[in-house]
Amino acid sequence: PKPATGHNNREEMRIIPSSLNSLHKLSSVRVYLPKDLRPSDSRFMVGKSIDEVIKRFPDGLPLLDPVADMNIKDEEFKKIVKKIEALEKRLVTSVAHKNPNLEQLNSLCQKKIELSSAVRESKRELKKAQTIMQMDELKCRKRVLRRLGYANSSDVIELKGRVACEIDCGEELLLTEMIFNGAFNDLSVEQCVALLSCFVFQEK
Repeated sequence: PKPATGHNNREEMRIIPSSLNSLHKLSSVRVYLPKDLRPSDSRFMVGKSIDEVIKRFPDGLPLLDPVADMNIKDEEFKKIVKKIEALEKRLVTSVAHKNPNLEQLNSLCQKKIELSSAVRESKRELKKAQTIMQMDELKCRKRVLRRLGYANSSDVIELKGRVACEIDCGEELLLTEMIFNGAFNDLSVEQCVALLSCFVFQEK
């Protein structure tokens, strides 16, 4: 079956299921339906009523006003309605509204919005993956620190760990190992200074 183009003898009114997503707008005009729409005569009368409504409003059916027709008194809701009306007026007066390629422009704009949303979602997934990787890296680092004696099995910092925290250069672990292994014990002050100068961090 195809949608009717106008009520005539060859067209027949049918009852078809539809989802809420199929609704675009609601009108304040109501068509009263008979209790039983199974007889073809009842459906035919409904079709006649719809034709009459369309003829009565050639410029389009009046939309259901949530404030005037539904008597919604919430002030915040009224502000939202006014904002929507203002935006609709801006759309009508917009240069793009009169563009013959408006439908194509809308399609491109919608595609841009979808792509932007996909990019944001991808960034969130990437950040999540990086966080997981960082957690794995942190576990590996903590395992190394435990093996070297910088922390115990409960991840509590030991003496070597506290010494490493006090060293302010780029080779904290290496210097700490040298200290605890007695690398500086037999060196003179001049030799210690010369050796330590190799560990001075110089930013390029």
